[in-house]
Order: sequence, then structure tokens, then C-alpha cells
Amino acid sequence: MLAWISIMLLLITSTGISLGQSIIIDEDTDFENETDYPFSETYPSVEELYEWYESLESEYPDLVKKHNIGRSWEGRNIWVLEVTSSEDTRVDDKPAIFIDGGLHAREWSSIQVASYFAWRILSEYRHNDTIYWMVNNRRIFVCPLLNPDGYLYDGNGAIGSGRLWRKNRNDTTPSNSVGVDLNRNWDIYWGYGDDEPQSQTYKGESPFSENETSALKDFILENNIQSYQNLHSFGGYLLIPWSHSPYPSQHDDWYRDVAENMVSQTTLYGNEKRRYSYGRADEKIGYSATGTASDWVYDSTGAHSFTFEIYTSTHRFYPPYRHIMRINQDLDEALIFQSRITDVDLGDGDKLLFPPTPYLVYGRVVDSNDNEVSDRSVSLTNRETDESISIKTDNNGYYELNLANLLGSGYQDDDTFFLSVDNTSLNFTVDETWGSRFDLTTSYRSMPSIVETIEIIQEDGVIKLTWDVPDDRGNPIYRYNIYRDGKLIDHSNENYYQDTEPEKFRFYTYQISAVNSSGEGRRSEEVDVFIINTDFFYYVVVGTAFFALVLIVYKRRKYWDEDEQNNNFVETSSKDLHFCPNCKRELLEVATDSSAYCNGCGFAIQDLKEFEK
Repeated sequence: MLAWISIMLLLITSTGISLGQSIIIDEDTDFENETDYPFSETYPSVEELYEWYESLESEYPDLVKKHNIGRSWEGRNIWVLEVTSSEDTRVDDKPAIFIDGGLHAREWSSIQVASYFAWRILSEYRHNDTIYWMVNNRRIFVCPLLNPDGYLYDGNGAIGSGRLWRKNRNDTTPSNSVGVDLNRNWDIYWGYGDDEPQSQTYKGESPFSENETSALKDFILENNIQSYQNLHSFGGYLLIPWSHSPYPSQHDDWYRDVAENMVSQTTLYGNEKRRYSYGRADEKIGYSATGTASDWVYDSTGAHSFTFEIYTSTHRFYPPYRHIMRINQDLDEALIFQSRITDVDLGDGDKLLFPPTPYLVYGRVVDSNDNEVSDRSVSLTNRETDESISIKTDNNGYYELNLANLLGSGYQDDDTFFLSVDNTSLNFTVDETWGSRFDLTTSYRSMPSIVETIEIIQEDGVIKLTWDVPDDRGNPIYRYNIYRDGKLIDHSNENYYQDTEPEKFRFYTYQISAVNSSGEGRRSEEVDVFIINTDFFYYVVVGTAFFALVLIVYKRRKYWDEDEQNNNFVETSSKDLHFCPNCKRELLEVATDSSAYCNGCGFAIQDLKEFEK
């Protein structure tokens, strides 16, 4: 009996099961699963996941970059996806967030949630104002699988093959055991961790002894990560610091305010009426854990750090395929919110011991014709303190301001704020949610829309460009700017231009932008062209034809038509040349005055004079 109780307690403490806080959600509720996400009905293998990374990089070359941050214990690459755009940013330095999954091999839902988040922000980049702004103004690092060796060993995504394997596959640990718990190997109260090699929570022989944790640590430090999300399963909680202690962190009030806003944007198994809960590890899962990634990131870098324990109902680590998407979509909005507030500075613990709670003020700025207006400064002022922050609208007219950046005096919930752009303004107070949207209309006349279609014709070394006239948005276009390889080379008053000076035999990229009295609109997408020299190609063609003619003449001298071949010989100005009577093609090679042989078939003639008769 005691042995059974011990096993149950070990299972509880090693899996993240809540003590006395079980929540069961009806799984039979209707759920729409229509999506182009490639793993909506399957768990990917390591190979499939890595191939998908490559496809994302190919499909979104301006948004995705892969980083190989190191190798696992068995030598597999550990890949991180960086998602950010090359569009002009509206912030000084893009704040960076890091989201990872698969630190524990058996927690397959964490791999899915991270992968789906990356897919969604890429697929909706051009269609969602918030995501467009976020990708333009943030560096978003996503590592869906930090422990590829363990995941491969645990079934590699095949339901029914799971071994409940948690650790990596380090086979040099003591006592002939295998593996280290990668979420107990971080250098924060590491010495208090589990030192039994055969335990599921074995801390390793030293902090960062494992390839995987060492690689992740280095990458976080090198890229100035300001917000961190460590995905795990299962539970239905958002954990805040500390994990190693039952005592609150120095930013506990701030963390609780933010966590409340984050969980307000979650669902439980697709149930809109239920949300995740939040708190410290001891409050939510009933125990503390030393040497964790989230604690180390917060303690060592000052970044705000959270851990989602993903809700999987009764399915623990391996939810059925049909439940993958409802789990993924439980958390995507919360992860978007965390990405948006990445710019919050927690400070050094003194001056900014409790920075203001994030509250997002966002919306679009349009002109009187409902056209978006870019590059207009939107300002926000706290009327109680006169402290202000501002930002310019993005290319689609969208803006976003975070009250957490009122670092001088902060704000109170009952403060009145003044929001303005050009000659348009309004007053507002914060509500109990995480933010408010205010769309603003300005009398400022909009710049032209982007030039959409460019056609290129190349004639005699001259590049002729034509394009469709874009929408002037009620403000007439008076000029087009012509860019070659990113540099302004000329102007045109019509939707037509001839480039007469390109260098031959090289690639160029062209872009067009329209200009009206309000300024220059966005540049078009780049159009590539390879410049050729028509004179050169003329000489190439003539030279090739001449060479072919010479070859034909030579062949005719060497090989005669069939009638002449039947005569067995042909006379030349110098000597008699004879065709082989056997193969009828090769000329006979005269060996002596009286004999000859064929180089082609080897036929030999002993009496040449008799043969000529």
C-alpha cells in the first residue's frame, strides 16, 4: 500500500498534475477544425517538423529565418524560427520574445502550441492588423522542439507509441541510467534539485551540463530576450515566478496583473466560458521546482518569464488527434498578447520595482475617405501627470501604445488620458480589461496606395516599365519615383518609364512608388529582371551559324553521298582516297603502296591496285 501511494505521489510531482484542482471539460462540444495548418490532425515527426521549418523559410523569405542554436546529445540540430519583417519598424529597437516547447519529450501539446502560433502569425501577417504590427515591431523567436532526441524516443509523434519519456537522451549519466530533466538543469537553486540519476527529475551533474540547455541559455543571452514563454503540459495554468520558492517575486503584483490579462484571452478545450488560472507553482501544482528555465531567465536577464501548463483534459500527455486544434487555439491569443507587451521593462528592481501594468491602446488612423494613413504620430498624454508617449502609424495606418511605458510617473486606473493625431483627439480612462481600441479619423490627406502591378519589356538594352495607376485616395498623384536596387534613380510623371542606362549581363530589381502632396506612398514589391546585350546575342547567333556551315562543308568533304560511296573511291587534288567496301563510310588508311585498312571496321586490302580495277 505504501509503495502504491509513493508511486502515485511521484507521478503527480513529475507530471504537473494539480492537487485537488482537476477541471474536466466536455469534449463533445462542437468544434470547427477548418485550417491550413499542416499538423492540425497529426503530431509531426522530428523530420516532418524540420522539413516544415524549411518550407516556412521558403514561403516567407522576408519574415522567417532559421537559427541552428546547437546540437542535441545525439547530434540532432536544434532549430529556432525567427519571425520578424523587413518593413520599417515604428520602435527604436525591436523587443524580442522567445517561446519554446518540447523541453520535456512527452509533452507533445507544447510542440503543437508553439508550432501553431508560428504558423498563425505568418499566415495572417497580411490580413490581421494586430499581427501585422506585431511582426513589424517585434522579434519573435519560436523553438517548438528543444528536445528532439527525447521526442524521437518517446514515439516521434505516433499516438500509441509514447513511453512517457520526460528527459533528454544523455547516456553518460551515472548508475547506467539515461537522461537529464532539461527543466531542472538551469543555474538557479540547482543544488537543491534531484540528484538521483534514475529519477524523472534528475538535475544533471552540473548546471547547464546538457547540450540543449546550454545552447538555449547562450541564444537567450546573445539575443537580448525581453520576454520568455516556456510551454509545458498538462494542467490548465499560467505559472508566474517563482517556481523554486513558495514566496512571491519582487514583481509579484505586476506578474499577477499581467497573468490575469493573459488568461482572460484563453479558453479551456475550446470552451469560451472557461479560462486558465494563474499563480506560482506551489499555488497551482502543489510543489516548487528548482533549476527551471523560466526562473533562470527572469532572475538572470530581467526578462518577464511565464510558463503555460497546457490543459489537455483527461488525455494527459497524448491528446487524440481530433483535439489538437482546440488545444492550440486555447492559447494563441494569450501568446499574441505576451508578444505585444514584450516592450515592458521590469527595471533593475529599484527604480522600476513595479512598472505600470500593461494596457494597450490601439487602432487605425484613417482620412476622411476611410483610407489608412501611415507615418502619422499618435500621442498619448496622462492628464494627471503630463507624461506622454507617442508612436507613428504603421504602413496600414495601425498604431499601438502601451501604458506600461509611462515609466516616469506611471498611471492610476482613474487617470484621464488624452489621445491625439493631427487635429483629432479624444479623452478616455482605462477599463478593467487589457486594452482599448480607438480608431481615429484625421483631416490629413492620405498618401497614394501601393503600386500593385509592374510589367517589364526589354528591347535593345533598354528596360521599359509600365504599371497600373494606384488609388490616389482623393489626393492626385503628380509623380512616380523609380527605384533600382533600392536606390532612387529617376522620376516619371506618367505610369511609364524607360531605363536606358542599365549595365549589361546582370540582375536588377525595380520598385515604383507614387507621390502626391501628402508624400510618397509605399514602394511596390520588387520586380527582378536580367539585363542582356542584344548586339552580343546577334554576334553569337551569326558566329554559331557560320561555325555550323563550316562543319557541314567539312562533313561533305569527308563523307560523300551514297552514289559516290558506291564508286568506292574519290579523287582529290593530292592523292586517291578510298572508301571501305565493307562499311561504306570510313576512308581506307594506306599502309603501303599496295595495301590499306579501314579505321572503322578493320577491313584490310592486300592488293590496292587490284582493288582499284
